[in-house]
Amino acid sequence: MYEFYEIQYRDAYKVSAYASVAHQIIPEKLRVNGKVYLRSPKLKGGGRIPFEEKIGVNSGLTVQPFDRITFEAWADYVGSRRTFQTNEKLDSFILLGGQLDVEVTERFGAYIKLVNILNQDYEVWQGYNERPFQAYGGVTVKL
Repeated sequence: MYEFYEIQYRDAYKVSAYASVAHQIIPEKLRVNGKVYLRSPKLKGGGRIPFEEKIGVNSGLTVQPFDRITFEAWADYVGSRRTFQTNEKLDSFILLGGQLDVEVTERFGAYIKLVNILNQDYEVWQGYNERPFQAYGGVTVKL
């Protein structure tokens, strides 16, 4: 595998263009951001770099309704990609997530994080399904 990447990908390049925006709708309380990108992942010989999408979108929203509570939500779109050996098409996918942070004191807090809320069945790499819906929770400590 190392030899393939060393020889074949030595002359790879990606030309990218993107537009991004971030705005505080209500200062320190409500923020939005978004990014759209287009790129051309190519090999010198004219082929496409495997597992690299041509289009994607990242977006997010942060709400802080009270001083010690923050809610974040995000949505990411990853366009279709080509595989390595079989040159099959991997489908595009959308990932939604969110996180709630509660600051109990200046040093201690707690969080709940949700990932892949739509319970998408998708692959970043061919043959390796990513995890379905996930929920995390924990305690935060600032030293």
